[in-house]
Amino acid sequence: MPHLVGIEVHGLLWSHHHYIQFPATDEFVIIHGPNGVGKTRLLELIKAIADQDWAKVASTPFVAAQIEFDDGTYIDIDRSDAVDNADLERTGSSRSLGLPLAITLIQPDSEALHWRPRVPGFEDLARFLENEIPQLVRTGVNEWRDIHSSTDGGLTLNDVLNAYPDEIASSRRLRELIGRTQAPTRISEFLASFDVRLIETQRLLQLDRHDRTDPRARADYRSPREVKPAVTVENFAEQLSIALKAAQAENSRTTQALDRTFPGRLLMEGGEAFTPHDDDQIRARYAEQTELRRRLSRIDVLEAVTFDVTLPDRELAVWERRVLWLYLDDAAQKLATFDEISQRVELFRDLINARFLGKELVIDRGRGFRVATSDGRSIALASLSSGEQHEMVIFFGLIFNVQPGALVLIDEPEISLHISWQQKFMDDLLQIARVTSARFIVATHSPQIMNKWWRKSVSLSGLAGTNLETK
Repeated sequence: MPHLVGIEVHGLLWSHHHYIQFPATDEFVIIHGPNGVGKTRLLELIKAIADQDWAKVASTPFVAAQIEFDDGTYIDIDRSDAVDNADLERTGSSRSLGLPLAITLIQPDSEALHWRPRVPGFEDLARFLENEIPQLVRTGVNEWRDIHSSTDGGLTLNDVLNAYPDEIASSRRLRELIGRTQAPTRISEFLASFDVRLIETQRLLQLDRHDRTDPRARADYRSPREVKPAVTVENFAEQLSIALKAAQAENSRTTQALDRTFPGRLLMEGGEAFTPHDDDQIRARYAEQTELRRRLSRIDVLEAVTFDVTLPDRELAVWERRVLWLYLDDAAQKLATFDEISQRVELFRDLINARFLGKELVIDRGRGFRVATSDGRSIALASLSSGEQHEMVIFFGLIFNVQPGALVLIDEPEISLHISWQQKFMDDLLQIARVTSARFIVATHSPQIMNKWWRKSVSLSGLAGTNLETK
């Protein structure tokens, strides 16, 4: 997966020039600046480019952008020859929605590939979508929901284009509009390998404010996304329960296969050529695995903490060492089936419990996780504070639902967080990065979020400079 190592945007919001370096060895970079410099727009632009959402790219007010990757690849997006700032100021940004883009892919040992998508006006495309797919109801500027779906989550334009291929295929007008935005294979394949997630934390815990009694009622385009935090937390608990049970099932399959072949392997390895390990090695390994079993029992994937075998309090015989070493080899393979999920579960539990006061997050295979008081009484997830739910939502999503190597864009994580939690946030994010191999760009106003990480921060305050040059 290619890693972004630099992005430069000229004329963002028609006024600002920003350049961010993000070395491939760094887990995160923080961007900050006053309101109006385009922090959120910058994150949205990166996400739209990665998603090949050219209508969204075209609707973003900027003149030119360049993204640099660690393999020497560059992607240039330029529309400076199509922008008339004075005209835009007179007519408003709606006219810019259909401006042409000039996209160039530059890769080592390959010719530069130039492409000009003919992006339809956003509003034109949105209107055709609503006419041709009647179950879609528009709930935001770039947000729809399907009245036949049980989920409350909003769909972006790009989501709609991917989710309704049959409806789009049956509409000649939609095919014509969308067909103009299909990128050449080299561009589409490269961007498909660039996995980007955008987390808009200011929207995670906002409740729906409009009337839902009429499923066809149009919401105010400025109303928040329909996300119910209690339901989200409970859904994550169910997701974890499924994952824990799947890990246990994999462990059972591995255990059965090893136990079935254990006698034969023991006989094969019991010859004179076999050099048994000494007592100290065996006892040290036994102690390590006992501790691992204790940890796994705390996340409810192992029933018992102890081994089926207890080591005698004396020097082991040669034959005993041979048997026990093979037994410990097998135990290591069995326990390894929990490696990935145990790291993530322990990290999630520890991060949340570091924030809880008078309560504890308990991992429960049947329910995924639950919250209990110090005397063991259960607390409904829905009764947790908005800040507590916010942390559970964002940390669970980052730990369990982000692919290794992905770039995660987090907008204003300080929302709903106490100052002490803000101060911990980047340290916690660093732990998540090391477990998941994800990388992060964090946009914030909070000095507490930046805390001791000023050397990994970039101030966005530059005014528009010269046009970008092709590398």
